[in-house]
Amino acid sequence: MSLEEIIFSALGPLVDGRCSPDITDDNPQYPLIVYQGVGGVAIDYADQTAADKDNARVQVWVWAETRLSASDLSRQVRDAMMAIDLPVKTLGSPVSEMNDVLKLYGARTDFSIWYPRA
Repeated sequence: MSLEEIIFSALGPLVDGRCSPDITDDNPQYPLIVYQGVGGVAIDYADQTAADKDNARVQVWVWAETRLSASDLSRQVRDAMMAIDLPVKTLGSPVSEMNDVLKLYGARTDFSIWYPRA
């Protein structure tokens, strides 16, 4: 299973499938979740053999119509990510966001995930 499939299977049910990599749908319905890989830890063996696993730093954004909803969904995201059957570490507390144009509330949490190479 790819990293994207792992994340979607953990987070998609929290928002009725409104969970996507990188960007939202063209006509988004809220609340929703967007996640993006933003680096990670590279494994380089001295003998140059390929590693059997990879690491990703993943930022998970939640967007909702109220601060309370965004904060609650952010906690649910953390619980769901920590329940994945892989080594997952939360990299700090959620960062609150506000989109003045769309009048939406957000929260971003970063995670480190070790997963098997597909």
